[in-house]
Amino acid sequence: MNKKPHPNSILRGKLKLVIKENFKILYKLPKTLRPKLKIPLGRLIKTDIYQTIREQLSRGKNSKLITVGDISTETLVKANIIPYVAVIDNKVRRMPRNKEVEVPGSITIEAKNPPATITEEAWKAIKNALESKKQPVKVVIEGEEDLLVIPAVIEAPINTLICYGQPNEGVVLIRVTERVKDKFQKILNQMQTE
Repeated sequence: MNKKPHPNSILRGKLKLVIKENFKILYKLPKTLRPKLKIPLGRLIKTDIYQTIREQLSRGKNSKLITVGDISTETLVKANIIPYVAVIDNKVRRMPRNKEVEVPGSITIEAKNPPATITEEAWKAIKNALESKKQPVKVVIEGEEDLLVIPAVIEAPINTLICYGQPNEGVVLIRVTERVKDKFQKILNQMQTE
């Protein structure tokens, strides 16, 4: 008899572990901040994307890659650039996809995160993914993953490379430094808290 998985669960390989926590929104995106977040929050790469990412990964000491977004993740995986952590929501421009992004050898963590929010569950899922001894980790979001670049930057180790898509333009690369973490914390401080 197949039981439906608990909505707040972590999938590790074939084992599903239930997270016994309440769904809690930590931050909401105010309308005044939306235009600022549409501007690339790092270096916009329009050409030679794969080569640039490979070069950046080889330059940083202990550099790892986090991808946020289905197309960014899928495109890099097809180019054999496997992220340490991939955050996806099975959507492209808020439209559902008919297949989930495959990340070879990955384990999966699931979390809920409604549009224009950052939930405690999603934040913890990213943190758990970064701390996991088994890599790569795919964080599958029920809702929307757009704002999850913020906790990814804040939680990621120094020198991590974070990649997300900039619609119709290319990809944005962020090298995590203390200065970059401060910049993202300031963005977070401008969001509405529950």
